[in-house]
Amino acid sequence: MELKFTKVQQKMLAVLADGEPHPRRELWACIPDVEGFTDEKQLNEFARKRANNHLSDIREKLLMVGHDIICQVIKNRLCFRHVRLLNGDSHRNAVKTAISEAEKIARGI
Repeated sequence: MELKFTKVQQKMLAVLADGEPHPRRELWACIPDVEGFTDEKQLNEFARKRANNHLSDIREKLLMVGHDIICQVIKNRLCFRHVRLLNGDSHRNAVKTAISEAEKIARGI
């Protein structure tokens, strides 16, 4: 299965490729247009939203091949780490089964 990522997502994955935790600001640096902000609060809000959207998309794709990006708090800093899941590709099957069961319950079967 070939996974396709946007350029921003590829940059984020390159940062996370070593498997070590990285502060969220390192991922924010992968997002274009963050240099134009003068207000720190606006920059943080913009970067956080954009990074969260990209991370959600990346995680969805990685889960299909038994990988994930986890969030950790290290020394009061929010960090992200790329990991391989112990259950590997079986995660996809577990998700399909859970969705199927939820649909059955919703239909009253």
